[in-house]
Amino acid sequence: MNIFTKVLSLLLLFLIPVVLLYTFTYNSSINVIQQQIVENQNGKLKFMVNQVSSQLQQLMDINILLSRDADAKEFAELNSDQYSTYDWVNIVRRLQNKLSYQSTLSSWKNDVRIFSSGNQLALASETPIPYEQLSINDRPTGRWVYDSKRESFFLYMKSANRTIIVETELYLDNILDMLSAFDTTGDGETLLYRPSDEKLLGNFPNSDYTETTMELRNLLRSVQLQDTGQMVREMHATRYSFHYSKSGISDFYVVNYVPLEDILAPVKQSSSLFYAGLTLLFGMSASLAYVLYRNIQIPLKRLIGGLSSMRRGDLSTRIQGESSREFTFLFHRFNEMAIQIQHLIETVYLEKIRLNEVTLKQLQSQINPHFLYNCLSYMINMSKLNDNKAVIAMGRHLSSYYRYTTRTEKQILPLHQELGHVSNYMEIQSMRFPYLRYECHVPQTMLEQNVPLLLIQPIVENCLQHGFPFPTEDACIVITGEEKGRDYLLRIEDNGVGLNEEQLQSLMELLQLPLSETTGCGLWNVHHRAVHHFGTDAGLSVQPSPLGGLSVLLHWRDQSMTTKEQSHDTIVNR
Repeated sequence: MNIFTKVLSLLLLFLIPVVLLYTFTYNSSINVIQQQIVENQNGKLKFMVNQVSSQLQQLMDINILLSRDADAKEFAELNSDQYSTYDWVNIVRRLQNKLSYQSTLSSWKNDVRIFSSGNQLALASETPIPYEQLSINDRPTGRWVYDSKRESFFLYMKSANRTIIVETELYLDNILDMLSAFDTTGDGETLLYRPSDEKLLGNFPNSDYTETTMELRNLLRSVQLQDTGQMVREMHATRYSFHYSKSGISDFYVVNYVPLEDILAPVKQSSSLFYAGLTLLFGMSASLAYVLYRNIQIPLKRLIGGLSSMRRGDLSTRIQGESSREFTFLFHRFNEMAIQIQHLIETVYLEKIRLNEVTLKQLQSQINPHFLYNCLSYMINMSKLNDNKAVIAMGRHLSSYYRYTTRTEKQILPLHQELGHVSNYMEIQSMRFPYLRYECHVPQTMLEQNVPLLLIQPIVENCLQHGFPFPTEDACIVITGEEKGRDYLLRIEDNGVGLNEEQLQSLMELLQLPLSETTGCGLWNVHHRAVHHFGTDAGLSVQPSPLGGLSVLLHWRDQSMTTKEQSHDTIVNR
């Protein structure tokens, strides 16, 4: 996981509890809002019912007081024989004033009447009404009764001797006005419902009365209503919330129904705010992730890419582009570091190349005089013996030999030229040692491999010097080449004295030592030249030969362009 993934993971770990907590808080708020809406609706409905009950109770108290009033009793006892006209008018006037006064005590429009069954008289607070026009003896007393024909509520109260009947008429408009006032708060429709009635009482438009109220009535009839309650039902494909409460009027319920969309409007508003908050939260998180990606992840990718390129050896890598202030500083420092590293590596590598070239020339200079001394010594001896042909032949071969060894224009040559030089060298040696025999068996394809100058001749010379310290009749040196894919093996063997196991081990250890006063000649030189040219996988190894002497193995791998040559070409091109 990179740093960007870790930051995003931490951000998600931060968002998850926030969203869960926010969701829990939202759901709790929704439940509280819904509960508050229901409680508020029920409370308002209960308040209105209490107002209705209060007004009805006030009118009932007035009715009871009038049924027990002394003037009402005198009014019931009025007759032409006992009272004078003045007394009669005076009693009626006092009672009329009381009726008018009691009627105005209530804020609701009403009419109070007194009926006397003894003298068949009737008296009203508003318009006088004859006793004969009313059939009041059969009316129930002590409770409100609704008269659908007159659209009024009536309350009757009789005196103890049942000679006085007090009638209070409450007009339906009073309650309907209160229902209308309740509806103006935006809480739907409010109406009066009585199971025994065919119609609902409310402020319905005539066009909606039959359709809406009949469905409401059937719906309410299908439910067993308690004194108060709430329910949710569907009408006309719309869900409504019904709140009802039993009023102070006998068998009447005050019912309020509201579309759930209206009730849940605050909930929807809260829901909209909730989702808007979540959207804003995720938007801010996405913006933060984008800022982190652009200002941290992308610069880190550039920096890591630059380091990876340098690790692969591309020292020309430079980081381009602007970023945040900190990463821009890192980019500049990285580029400066890359320039310095490239400069140092190129400088060191060039110095190493020069050192290798000096070392090769030194090794070559160490090899060439050793052979020259022997040849000159032979020519001196042959001259003393007056063998001019041998001196001329040695001079010719020696001239070819040194023409090859002293060439400086090209240090890398095909293997067949090196083996030709070895053959010329063996011709010289055979003149000195007639008993010496030389064989070379190398595949034709291997002869085209490029090798350093004077790589094989020193090994052959070493075989002659150390393998045959004393003249022998059948001295033999055999060179054999072998190909194994890209690997090449050149075996130089002799049938000389050879080396024992301990001497072989010492010689192998000597080949691995650095240049010192005790090293730097013979096989050591060839081994390190091969390593310099072909790489660390190349070099010499020694082992006993099946011919009886020593076998020197020179091995290398075919490389059309070695790493050092590639780096050298890169430096030269730059």
